[in-house]
Amino acid sequence: MRIEEITYVSNNGKKVVLRSPELSDSKDLLEYLVKCAGETDYLGRYPEEINNTLDEQNSHISKYLKDEKGFEVSAFVDNNLVANGTIYCIRENMKSKHRAGYGIAVLKDYWDLGIGNMLTKCCLNHAKKLGYEQVELQVVADNKRAIHVYEQHGFKICGTIIDAEKLKDGTYRDLLMMICKL
Repeated sequence: MRIEEITYVSNNGKKVVLRSPELSDSKDLLEYLVKCAGETDYLGRYPEEINNTLDEQNSHISKYLKDEKGFEVSAFVDNNLVANGTIYCIRENMKSKHRAGYGIAVLKDYWDLGIGNMLTKCCLNHAKKLGYEQVELQVVADNKRAIHVYEQHGFKICGTIIDAEKLKDGTYRDLLMMICKL
């Protein structure tokens, strides 16, 4: 599904453009993914695990532009891709097709500017338009900043996956499962 351009003003007064990424954004999206993964341990992959080719990234973007049950939305500041959010169908069977999954990441230089809030609001609004009844996500249990944003949008903690992630140093982290009824 294509999300048409929406413009907001961030907390520091900068113009933020939200829209679906286009094929022309593939290279920037790949660079953003690697940079994000290197800036924080709160994402599910290390930078070296992001090894999509440009062709694979183009296919990924094309898939979401055509998808009737999911979409990607990127945030741009000064024409730079600084954040991305994704809504996807968890399962397409009759018992689960009312459920969507949500993922989001914001480059560290753009934290605390309201971009995560804007992106989450946009994604939840469009998820509702697609007929989803609830949106689900997983978040690292000590990621207080993200949990706060999610709670502002109606997400509630509904469970914990203990030792869900094992870091390079051998330590484990729990993931919280959160759900937002639309």
